[in-house]
Amino acid sequence: MSDLTRVGANIQALQSFNSLMNINDRLGKHQYRLATGKRINSAADDTAGYSIAKGLEARGKGLS
Repeated sequence: MSDLTRVGANIQALQSFNSLMNINDRLGKHQYRLATGKRINSAADDTAGYSIAKGLEARGKGLS
């Protein structure tokens, strides 16, 4: 019977570990956004917004 509880404890530990990894990943993304001061840092953040921003950036470079 002790083996079954150990397996259950391992499943709970893995679930907790996965939750902590997800939280850590989200925290890293938020810290990166705060550090850069930008809402969109890559296409993965907002594909349409990134495309628009790059287009506006190119227009700005063309004007100067």
